[in-house]
Amino acid sequence: YVLTGKRAAWLSRGEIREMLHDGIIELGSHSVRHRKYRVSKPRLSEIPYHWAYAPYRQLGETPVPVLAPELAGPICRGESPSCYKETTEQFIFRVEQELRQSREALEALSGGPITALAWPWGAYCRAGQRAAQAAGFELLFTTKRGAVRKGSNPLAISRLEVRPHKGLSWFSNRMTIYSQSQFASLYSRIRL
Repeated sequence: YVLTGKRAAWLSRGEIREMLHDGIIELGSHSVRHRKYRVSKPRLSEIPYHWAYAPYRQLGETPVPVLAPELAGPICRGESPSCYKETTEQFIFRVEQELRQSREALEALSGGPITALAWPWGAYCRAGQRAAQAAGFELLFTTKRGAVRKGSNPLAISRLEVRPHKGLSWFSNRMTIYSQSQFASLYSRIRL
C-alpha cells in the first residue's frame, strides 16, 4: 500500500527503494485501496465511530449500512438502499484484479517479485485466499497472533504484533520466545 496523496507516517517510493536496496526488508502487498465497503443495506440506527463512517456522520442520516473490509467477503453493489450482494464469482474477480494491480505496481517499483500479502485489517475468507493465489501471491498474512512454524499454512500466516511503546528489549524478548518452538505455542495463547 503506497500512499500517493498527503502523507505523514507513510513511506515514499524513494524510501521504499532505499530500504530494498539496503537488503533489510522484503516488500509485500497490502492492497491498492485498503477500504471498508458496504456489506448490507442501511440498517444501523447509530453511526459507528470509525473513520470509514465519516461520510455518513457528515450527512447525519440514519440508518446506515454495515461496512467491512472490501477484501473480506462479498460487498453490496448498486445504489443504496436497493443494493445487492455480489456473487462469489464477482467477489473473486474483483479481489483478484485489486490484488494483481497492487502486486504489479509494487513489482514495477521494486524490480523484483512480490509474493506476500498482508490482509487489510487482517480480514479474509477462503474465496479471497483463492483470488490472492490467482493474483500471484504465495504468502498471506493475517492479524492472528502466533508463531510461524514448519508446516504453518502459507495462506493464513500468524504474526507477532510489534508495539513501539514497549521498546526494543520487549521486542527482543518476544523474538527469543517465538523462536523456541516449545514456548511459542504456549505463549501465543496468552496475552501479555
